[in-house]
Amino acid sequence: MIFALQDALDKIAEIINVCLGPLGSSGFTFESIRDFLIQMASTLIIFLVVRFFLWKPITNLIEKKQDAIDKALQDAEEAKKRAFSLEEKLNLEYEESKKEVKRLIEEAIKEGNMQKDEIVQNAKDEAKRRLEASKEEIAQEVNNMRDKIREEIINIAFLAANKIVAKEINPEKYMDVVDDIIKEGAK
Repeated sequence: MIFALQDALDKIAEIINVCLGPLGSSGFTFESIRDFLIQMASTLIIFLVVRFFLWKPITNLIEKKQDAIDKALQDAEEAKKRAFSLEEKLNLEYEESKKEVKRLIEEAIKEGNMQKDEIVQNAKDEAKRRLEASKEEIAQEVNNMRDKIREEIINIAFLAANKIVAKEINPEKYMDVVDDIIKEGAK
């Protein structure tokens, strides 16, 4: 059987040499065809081993890595979108808080102005009340002084009348008495 195979391979070599013409000058022999077929079989076996034992696991590993990378990219894109939406939300909240702070400051200024006006009005009212009280006190004091001056005038007039009656009623003496009364009243 080996001889029959060898004869068949020799005939194939001859046919190839004839077909190749001048290109087949090196000549194909049984050994070269056998080596070629062994190499082809070896290559086919290596291809099949790689295909069934290595290709699928490597392909699966590469696909898993690709899926992981795709998922990571998708997660990164979603995180980027969330970050942008969060940034927008924070910007809106920041603007709202700026408006709220401005409103609170304006309110505080209004309230401060109202309190200032109230304090000023209270101070004016207090000053007016004290001024009225002082005026009343001064008026009372003036009345008291008038009463005292009247009493003194009455006392002086009474003394003057006593002195006038005690002396003769002489116009020169009367003038002297009046001058004495005035001098005593000035003391």
